[in-house]
Amino acid sequence: MVRSVFMKSSLSCLLMMSLALGSLGAAERSPAEQARKIKPGSRIEVVLASGETLTGRLGAVSEQEFNLLSSAGAAASRTVPFGDVQSLRSKRSTGARIAIDAGIVFAALLVIGLVVGRRT
Repeated sequence: MVRSVFMKSSLSCLLMMSLALGSLGAAERSPAEQARKIKPGSRIEVVLASGETLTGRLGAVSEQEFNLLSSAGAAASRTVPFGDVQSLRSKRSTGARIAIDAGIVFAALLVIGLVVGRRT
């Protein structure tokens, strides 16, 4: 009986955490706001209103546009007006994604451990 209650409360806690973490990025921001939040030099993926997808590193950001630097360097940069952008997001490496996922799992296990520790 006690074990059943514990499992239900643990699952409820995990569900609430996953919903809360999932909603962190849910707020809609304009491409200009997104670009200002990303550190210059970071890898990004840009989807244009035409459907074309561009990847590169974020260069200088102004009120109306930003520079997208290709892997070929500054000579191959492209100025992209925010009006042409459908979406813009930071493109994390696989290692960074694994580290973030591991941190989330660790936090969930820590919470479960604290709940179990208080009940014993």
